[in-house]
Amino acid sequence: VVPEQIYVVDPERGPRPVHPAESCPQHWPHMSGKSLLDMDREDYSDNATQTQSKFLMRFLLSHHLGGTQLNTRQILLDLMQL
Repeated sequence: VVPEQIYVVDPERGPRPVHPAESCPQHWPHMSGKSLLDMDREDYSDNATQTQSKFLMRFLLSHHLGGTQLNTRQILLDLMQL
């Protein structure tokens, strides 16, 4: 992974470099190589890494859950109101 390269994340195969001649689904996330490397190091101090990794995790969860929503956020909000 090259920090300056932009990658598209295939939910079944992982990240690969973006090539202009290659088509991929529009909804697949695009990430900087730097963010991918930061995630590998578990370094989320960069705002761009935080934003891109949050979007990636939401995308992957949605993909693998087949559109089924998790109720975790609502449960936590309900618990805070008790």
